[in-house]
Amino acid sequence: MGEIILDAAGRDRYLAFTSWDARAAFALRSLCPPRYRLAMRRLNRELTAVAEQARLPRSSLPRP
Repeated sequence: MGEIILDAAGRDRYLAFTSWDARAAFALRSLCPPRYRLAMRRLNRELTAVAEQARLPRSSLPRP
């Protein structure tokens, strides 16, 4: 991945795609902004739910 970034910087490119999903997200954002926003909202909801499940209950946290 570092080679991709350094190669892009050497060619004065401000954006370096390091994976296919980054390339797909950029294309979707450029070609169809409403669908991109919808996809990002869904992803945010799913990741927030996972983070909430991973959070420890307050009673199990050590006291200072």
